[in-house]
Amino acid sequence: TGHLKVHKKDNHSRRGLLKIISKRRRLLNYLGKSNPKDYLDITKSLKITSQLRSAE
Repeated sequence: TGHLKVHKKDNHSRRGLLKIISKRRRLLNYLGKSNPKDYLDITKSLKITSQLRSAE
């Protein structure tokens, strides 16, 4: 993010951001296993790369 590029030593914000990203990744992993079609739709709409092998 822009904030972390400017404030490189702001570890509190970095930890919070990593926590949010990890939660998103866990939820997407669950969605990919339970409903691959919706997983692919969401990853395309968010413009993020697919990490699951079974969904590709």
